[in-house]
Amino acid sequence: MTLRLPKTRRHSLMRQTNGGTAGTTNINGKFTTGIILKTNNMQINIIEQISNSCSCSHMEAQEYLDSEIRYLRELQEADDLREDDIEMACSNLGLDLDNQEYFINRLAGA
Repeated sequence: MTLRLPKTRRHSLMRQTNGGTAGTTNINGKFTTGIILKTNNMQINIIEQISNSCSCSHMEAQEYLDSEIRYLRELQEADDLREDDIEMACSNLGLDLDNQEYFINRLAGA
């Protein structure tokens, strides 16, 4: 069973539990607790980095991040996603290229 909360509430919950989620998540028949926890922790760090780089609130940083993810998913669905698109997403958000793993995990469904 997966507990889904509104984004802002879920973000607060993740922050309070250091990115933890209750139970395990089943994606395509595979239990992905480790991937989910790592991705959630990365997301918290990325939102903090975006917030610092653009001098904006965490909520605005989350919106910028969500927008980039949506754009990358559109490219993926059109079978037009290239590696440099992920690099550009990092650059657009003021992130180091070390954060590409987060985007790859999100696009893979984690």
